[in-house]
Amino acid sequence: MVAFARTLDEETVIAAVPRLVARLIREPDGFPLGEPVWADTWLAVPGEPGARFRDRFTGAELESVARDGRAVLPLSALFGCFPVALLERVDVGAGGRAGAAR
Repeated sequence: MVAFARTLDEETVIAAVPRLVARLIREPDGFPLGEPVWADTWLAVPGEPGARFRDRFTGAELESVARDGRAVLPLSALFGCFPVALLERVDVGAGGRAGAAR
């Protein structure tokens, strides 16, 4: 999986895409989606656990959780129904404002 984040003040966007997934796909015409593929795999995200992100492609909202002292999103949820993600942070940080796509 490849991901990168851009942050400006309290606004954050993250692009994430799987790579080298041929061994992960169970069916010849399948996509690398959900728990059977991603199981216990996580994406570290900026900020504290509890930060909320919205996928601009699917509209799904995800909340980061704490894992090994970092804020993370489970890939099984991130890639639950679509094989790429463009996330925007949508919660309000301390003294900040909600993130918005521009």
